[in-house]
Amino acid sequence: MRLCLVVLIGAFACASLHPRGGDACRPRDDNASWLLERVRQWVAPSDSVEAAMADSLRVPRGPVSKIRWVVDGPLCARAAAAYRQTSGRPAGVSGRVYLIDAGTVYVVLDPEYWYEPGSQTYTTAIFDRRWHLLGHVGG
Repeated sequence: MRLCLVVLIGAFACASLHPRGGDACRPRDDNASWLLERVRQWVAPSDSVEAAMADSLRVPRGPVSKIRWVVDGPLCARAAAAYRQTSGRPAGVSGRVYLIDAGTVYVVLDPEYWYEPGSQTYTTAIFDRRWHLLGHVGG
């Protein structure tokens, strides 16, 4: 009985270090609201600065009604893996992301990741449907 308990505790600890499925999706919160607004500005820019940012990130224009918050566990896990792979400092990535479907691209953010530790600057990544990095922006 004692051996089983140790194994279960070890399995739980390992599982918590590597989120899967629904655990990879972050719930909507204040950071999520900020990110959704940012994506709306890229998809339907109201000025030339927003349009230039969207163009540099390769975010396509379209109706904001097409933007959707993603809570599909396996898709979030794939987004988290792509984010980790393309980050400059993979050890700092939590494995839990905000994921937004913006038409033909995905917008991904891990709010626990700082490109430069202590900078307090988020890194938002934009991927195509095959998880190729199209661009990233800090802010």
